[in-house]
Formats: sequence, C-alpha cells, structure tokens
Amino acid sequence: VELRDGRFIGVPCKILKAVGKMAEQEFSVGDHVVMVTEDERNGLEGTVTGAFRNRVGVQLNNDEDIGVPQQQLRRTGKTARQECEVGSEVEVLVGEYAGLTGKVASV
Repeated sequence: VELRDGRFIGVPCKILKAVGKMAEQEFSVGDHVVMVTEDERNGLEGTVTGAFRNRVGVQLNNDEDIGVPQQQLRRTGKTARQECEVGSEVEVLVGEYAGLTGKVASV
C-alpha cells in the first residue's frame, strides 16, 4: 500500500478496507462477512441482514443479531487478488498501521 504521505507498507489484504462507500453500497443482504476488530468478536462470521447509515445488521453464526459499523466487516470467500485491486483507496483496520489510508500499490 502506498500511503498518502508517500511511504509504502506491506500488509495483508485481509486487514484493509476499501474507503469511500456507504454501508448500503458496500454490503448486500445475504453477503457472508467476517468481523475485523481488536476485541473478542474478531473473526466471528455471519450473514448481512441489512445496512443503513454506515451500520450493518449481521446475524452471526451463533444466531446473535448485531449492528456494527461497516468498517468492522469484510466479505468472506474472496482471494487477496479479488479483495484488493491495485489502485483501490484503502484504510488499514488493525495492527501497527491502523487508521492510515492509502492506495494499493501491488498484490
């Protein structure tokens, strides 16, 4: 990823999130998702039940229904090349570079 300040960082696509879209544009009812957080919900999987104003309704695989910010979710079932396209604007969600934004330079 090339950051806005010109630095390049190497991070896996699974900790990146495309930026610039509202939840309604990013997720559709029925999408399978995984939670990307720094708490006990990290890695939990579920199905999207709805989206409104950057929050997404998810029924987790344990049948718990929750509403979370879209930034805490990513779709499952895609390869790194499908998930991250060169030139996509992204934000790093977790880890050392969390909160930094840039564009994907290579996959």
